[in-house]
Amino acid sequence: NQLRRNKIKNLEIFHHRALQSSGKLGELYQRLYHESMDINPEQVAFDLGFDSDTDSTFKNLKKELKDRLINTLFLVDSAGAKYGHLEGAYMHCWKEWAAAKILFTRGATPAAIDLTRRVFIRAVRYEFTELALNTSRSLRMYYATRGADPRKFNEYDESFSYYRELFEWESLAEGHYTHLMIHFSSSRASKPELSDQALACFEELRPALSKYSAYRLHRYANFIRLIAYMSRHDYETSIQICDEAIAHLREKGFAAKQAISSFLYQKLLCHTKLRQFEAGRHAAEESLTYELPGSYNWFKNRELSLMLAFHSCEYSAAYQIHQQVIQQKNYKKLDRVSRETWTIIQGYLSYLQYIGRIQLPETRKRPKRFRLGKFLNEVPIFSRDKRGMNIPILVLQVLFTISRHQYQEAIDRIEAIEKYCTRYLRRDDTFRSNCFIKMLLQIPIHGFHRKAVERHAAPYLEQLRSMPLSEAPQGPDIELIPYEELWPMVLGSLDVKFYRKRK
Repeated sequence: NQLRRNKIKNLEIFHHRALQSSGKLGELYQRLYHESMDINPEQVAFDLGFDSDTDSTFKNLKKELKDRLINTLFLVDSAGAKYGHLEGAYMHCWKEWAAAKILFTRGATPAAIDLTRRVFIRAVRYEFTELALNTSRSLRMYYATRGADPRKFNEYDESFSYYRELFEWESLAEGHYTHLMIHFSSSRASKPELSDQALACFEELRPALSKYSAYRLHRYANFIRLIAYMSRHDYETSIQICDEAIAHLREKGFAAKQAISSFLYQKLLCHTKLRQFEAGRHAAEESLTYELPGSYNWFKNRELSLMLAFHSCEYSAAYQIHQQVIQQKNYKKLDRVSRETWTIIQGYLSYLQYIGRIQLPETRKRPKRFRLGKFLNEVPIFSRDKRGMNIPILVLQVLFTISRHQYQEAIDRIEAIEKYCTRYLRRDDTFRSNCFIKMLLQIPIHGFHRKAVERHAAPYLEQLRSMPLSEAPQGPDIELIPYEELWPMVLGSLDVKFYRKRK
């Protein structure tokens, strides 16, 4: 009786007929679907016959589309093949819980209680703490009042107390995790000062870890411990933490694929730093089996796999990974920080192609000429990361000007880097970058003469080698290509005669 015929008749959803419609609603949907984040609202409004994107009729059209899409969201098949077992169960439980709440509000209590019990059983099975807490609270209230049953009331009262305490621990762990991770959101600089803070957070959570085996609690706690040791650049211990976390997750009666993948990513990063390339490839391949192509984690896997290819000097493999990424339809939907990371990667691949380290197939169209000005405009966030990702941006500018024999421009850029080096690169966490920049500074000093530059840069090269990348206290992706591999490429671009700076 709650679902009267006229209510069903007037449901406003987005179905296949709307997709095929020539109406403005269907046209707007198609534009949003195909143009994604690159859409120009003003142009779309004009193409649909409106004066501007502020036109009230156009605003109403956008609102109607949004409302219909939200309504349609509840009809999405959560058990579909594209969802993992755990993710599908999570979506299904929340949809049923929303339906139960609506039934409670409409007075359909018997149907609501039956649905609530079903959600509670699944929430317990899959360790959905918040859902288990909410459903046990509703069931406790029902069996204390309308469905008076002391035995069931006590059962759900105990469950509510258990999940309330567990929820508080999980909330504390999540809070610690987010307060630590905010430091990495727009900067890739090393943060050794977070190590002690992360360890203190983990110790606060330790009592709960022996009492509860809930995978979310252990996932957050292990990530916090991982931050502590990776901030210290202790990659061997970090790999052990990842293995322990993965083993705990695999003991569950369900596949927590996303959580397992997140620790495999960290293992991949650690193996890359330790130059354990074969172990890194295994971690990358395993994590890739868990990911849906085009998802955020899929892009993260590809990013770290490409970094491993850079460090193992497999530049053609790196190029293939990059091609796979930019051809993925969801590439344009990535967040700004991720897009900037891939822009920097593309810059280094362009450099490797230019100097002949990557040979493209003859059938492949020649790459577009790399334009430094356009490149710098596309990395505004990392350009402000003075002790982090701005370093590879600056280095790349020098690499291109030297390889193109644009010596006057190279002099200007290297002189600017010298000032940057004095201002920002002083502490130990940028020691290797400081050494490499000092090596670059020898180039204009000694007239771009290959032998002279090599001879005078040798002391700084020795200093660089005195701190291997595996021991360097710096952000993990500051050196996309290790400086020891990059330096011979720089020397190979220099002349065998001196160049004198113009007055």
